[in-house]
Amino acid sequence: MSEVPETPELPGSPAPKVTSRSILDAIRKHIFPQELNGQSMKWAFVEEMRAGPSFAGYGSEDGRSIDLWVMGCWQSCWGPRAIEVKVSRTDFRRELREPAKRAAALRLSERFYFATPSGLVKASELPSEAVFIEVRPDGKAVISVPAPRRECPPPDWRFVASLARKAQRP
Repeated sequence: MSEVPETPELPGSPAPKVTSRSILDAIRKHIFPQELNGQSMKWAFVEEMRAGPSFAGYGSEDGRSIDLWVMGCWQSCWGPRAIEVKVSRTDFRRELREPAKRAAALRLSERFYFATPSGLVKASELPSEAVFIEVRPDGKAVISVPAPRRECPPPDWRFVASLARKAQRP
């Protein structure tokens, strides 16, 4: 595992406190805008999606959660996406030092995204498999760095059970 050097906050980092909620809301509005085609919604969103139903703890991929798992429901946007939201450099650096944290998200998505406030992360710091979403001070989310679509295997029953459990919650 490579060590990620300590990096000071980047100049121009956003002054107002940006929350995970505000980033998730911006992503839904600007990156995955909801449309209705007859009775069918374009995107399905699941926040805090676990890779499986287990709470086995540290080291268990099942216990890891994806901040936002998005499924394209129309043929024009078909496929799963996983989004990790980072609002601090410390959290982002921790993620880079522990790539196993995102292993389940990579396994369960065709595209993996990091989403941060503008100015928090340099594009050169991103792993090659990550799409980069920045949320600007005006609240608009934009894709700053695209990444290629990856093939992912069909979901296993542990993931399906976790999804069903999440769908049952009010």
